[in-house]
Amino acid sequence: MKIGIDLRSLQDKTNRGASSYAVPLIEEMTRQASADPFIGFVSGRYPAPDLKFPTKKIDLPSKITNASLSLFNYPKIDLLLGTETVWMPNWTFWSFSKTARVILTVHDLSFMVDPSWYSAKDRLWHRIIHAKKLIARADKLLTLSEHTAGELNELMHVPAEKISVIPPGVPPVLSSNDKTLGFPYILFIGVIEPRKNIETALAAFDLLAKKNKDIHFVLAGPRHMNHEPWTMDHPERVHFLGQVSPEQKGALLRNAKALFFPSYYEGFGFPALEAMSVGVPVVASGVGALPEVVKNAGILLDPRDAGAFAEALDQVLNDRALRETLISRGYERVKNFSWERCAAETMRAIRD
Repeated sequence: MKIGIDLRSLQDKTNRGASSYAVPLIEEMTRQASADPFIGFVSGRYPAPDLKFPTKKIDLPSKITNASLSLFNYPKIDLLLGTETVWMPNWTFWSFSKTARVILTVHDLSFMVDPSWYSAKDRLWHRIIHAKKLIARADKLLTLSEHTAGELNELMHVPAEKISVIPPGVPPVLSSNDKTLGFPYILFIGVIEPRKNIETALAAFDLLAKKNKDIHFVLAGPRHMNHEPWTMDHPERVHFLGQVSPEQKGALLRNAKALFFPSYYEGFGFPALEAMSVGVPVVASGVGALPEVVKNAGILLDPRDAGAFAEALDQVLNDRALRETLISRGYERVKNFSWERCAAETMRAIRD
């Protein structure tokens, strides 16, 4: 069985969530399924990850390829790859023949849950890739969480038998020779955008900083939308680092006192999983898929309650017994996530 894999979403270096999922998963799938030849689809000038199998490339700027797919339904990706089955690890522009078998991983439905989290440009993008039509066209949908599966059923009326919930493994947290920052800090990892609830995070840190005179707040991730200037009582202890490399991210995470992840919505929440894997306590919001990921291995709170977040972070910093309990629970929790199991179940879903 020849399986086409659409790798174009992995050419976008700002889409770290999709890469954290797809790259280690595909690497494990190739180890397990040597009898099944894979062929990848790429386009444009940005490189795709080297995944050790052949690819077909449309050697045109991605904007031209995307326009052709969206406006003219050409080329048919399955016919281009010479395969009846195509898996999309994330959505993007698409066109398939009527006989193609399409498997799509849906990471979340945040663009439907609250469009205000997105810029006008991003809202237009979801429309012109025909995301809702792609969900309807797909023969099988994969999700990383029960939460997203439930939203597919509730918002898109997708029958349960069309959905496979397959939790991922733990993305590798790379080591680095980078020097530590020289001060204790709590860490946020992710895109700086409305969905991530940065305003409440900063308000919580201001409350925390009044009681803890040495602690800093480090935010690692690109800014994705313009916003009103945030008011901060301790701006000298708040550090927006922008986009960081995987190695820098690993160093930041390993040396953090806690991961602070107060999102309004997550379809999964890889930073929480990564933090638990390296012994960093998690303080996060108790909404979306985060309760599934963290369970009792972290502190989960109302995303709008800055005071509760500040109190929880203060406890994590100063209550040694609590800190050790969370670290121990985190190590146990991550044992439930396996790329080997994820790859086997993904291959089964693709084949069925």
